[in-house]
Amino acid sequence: MRIHFFISTTLFILFTFTWILNYPDFEFKGTNFKDKFENFQFTFPIILYLFRFIIGIILSLFFFSFIANIISSNVKTFFKKRFSDIFLIIVSWLIITSLILSITSLVYPNLFFSHKAWTNQYLISALSITIFTSLFLSFFIKKNRIKTILLLSMIAFIKPIELESSYNKKEYAPSKYKNVIIIGIDSLNTDLINKENTPFINEFVNTSLHLPNTYTHIARTFPSWVTILTGDYPTSNGARLNLTNLELLNLKETLPYFLKEIGYKTYFSLDERRFSHIDKSFYFDKVIGPPETVDELVLSQLVENPMLAITSQLPLLKDLMPQLYNNRGSWKNYSPTSFSNELEDKIKNEGIPVFISSHFTLPHWPYKTKFNTSDSKNTYGKYIDSIRLADKQVHRYMKHLKKEGFLNDSIVFIITDHGESFGRNVDQPKGGNDSMNIPGHGNSIISRSQFNVLLSLKVFREGNELKRTVKNKDFNFALTDITPTVFDILELPEPKKFDGQSIFKVKSERSIPLESSLKPSFNSNGSINLKDTIRKGISLYNIDKQGRAVIKDTLYKDLVNIKQRGVIFDKWQLSIYPELNNSLFITDLEEEKIYKFSDFQNKELAKTLLKELCSLFSKDQFNSKSKYCKNVPYLLVNGNVDGKAI
Repeated sequence: MRIHFFISTTLFILFTFTWILNYPDFEFKGTNFKDKFENFQFTFPIILYLFRFIIGIILSLFFFSFIANIISSNVKTFFKKRFSDIFLIIVSWLIITSLILSITSLVYPNLFFSHKAWTNQYLISALSITIFTSLFLSFFIKKNRIKTILLLSMIAFIKPIELESSYNKKEYAPSKYKNVIIIGIDSLNTDLINKENTPFINEFVNTSLHLPNTYTHIARTFPSWVTILTGDYPTSNGARLNLTNLELLNLKETLPYFLKEIGYKTYFSLDERRFSHIDKSFYFDKVIGPPETVDELVLSQLVENPMLAITSQLPLLKDLMPQLYNNRGSWKNYSPTSFSNELEDKIKNEGIPVFISSHFTLPHWPYKTKFNTSDSKNTYGKYIDSIRLADKQVHRYMKHLKKEGFLNDSIVFIITDHGESFGRNVDQPKGGNDSMNIPGHGNSIISRSQFNVLLSLKVFREGNELKRTVKNKDFNFALTDITPTVFDILELPEPKKFDGQSIFKVKSERSIPLESSLKPSFNSNGSINLKDTIRKGISLYNIDKQGRAVIKDTLYKDLVNIKQRGVIFDKWQLSIYPELNNSLFITDLEEEKIYKFSDFQNKELAKTLLKELCSLFSKDQFNSKSKYCKNVPYLLVNGNVDGKAI
């Protein structure tokens, strides 16, 4: 057994170092991680995850050693020691290594070692039959039977990743409160919701209370979800950027906290957490998804080792290597259906009211999974593929919720955290310039493609859908309206004054603040330059006590200061662009046309919009504040007069 473990270890090291020396995405020349993470320390969560991962690697090595040991021993016994030990060891490992490469090439075609030559069905069949025949010899020669049973059990308990769950409706007694369910889809451009791309979501939207003019305040996942969970603007809740230090937030004023206090069980699921570190700190009882600690960024890269690509999916090992299992960040082995399996396994009806927030990140850059990575398609083509996969994922998830009885008495939102722009003419209003037409999301506040979001609602009672209406569906709404709406439908008193309003209590147009976020670096073709983005951005972060990457407190105010800021009122949007010499622009949202502030004819409206912006961002310090808000009396959001800006 020792010689087999030695060979297994050698093979693992060979795979790993060959990949490191040849894989371009691993090269970050000029980046000194130790210097950039000035206060980096191996916190307990990081040490724990590293320890578990190392245990996973060791068990993976034993797994393959175990197979080789059984095969060589069985063949030697069956052929009555006609072959030498060295010959059997060499042949066993040649077969095992070939099968490893064949399986990973077939199942994960985009790994570094994957190649079409290994996917020949006759080769895979021959290798598989050879190995399983050699293993089953244990029962014929009456040797290694216990070892073989244990080994086959590890493999047999893998849930087929393409298996759809059967639908059997369950009956549960109604609870005192309705279940509250929020389903989010990442980076979904609302203009692309249709029968062809998103048949299920499209049907849900068309049969629901759908509010087409809904906006996110910051087109990034973490700030958007914090506004959803708090009902407050980013200026109030403090979540102005992805990876905000959670110690800066008041997490006792969140929807999961309030619902948990009255008896709800709370869930949050997310299949990529690199930029959205929502966890149990938000008073979720159960968080489903990969780790949020910074070591995930490195450990997830080890999926390139074909040995780990296989063993990380084994039931007994996947919990030791969660960085490689159902991690959208590790897209080369990510299966949408596998993540659906995990949700179905972990979200069960226990007869008590639940608050379930689930976010699916398939449409997020790089718009790839193990399935939709065809090199023949451009970036936009991959994006469309990812949207279609996300629609199937959400459809299956809804069937599970219905099967578990969660939908019988429920409030169900399907939302998007933000949209996505590809720098096309349709992604910005007419009259804009190239410097404002930035791809991605959160990069340009004039881009409706980035800031317009989906907000669709259904309410069920005893299995029947209740039709709800608002005064005017064409009013402007925001993600901050979700929490107040939940309290309204549940007929619970609001525990605090929210910035948002219940959608059923909005009687007239309101001012809605918008702000940008940090910008990644882009290549000339509009795709994200990952290495350059990491080089420039890594110096912005520290590691907190929980092992998460968070923006440095010393830089946070400066980064907020340089944001684009805007306000939407009725069909108008006023925007400040610091990177364009603090220029002001006004957009006609209906005509999709942008004007320079100085060229806008309705001076009274322009002045009103500017006052609204000054009011909404009154507590911020930004470079153009003294220029635009000086001597302008304005009201704070809470209605109190705040005097004059300085």
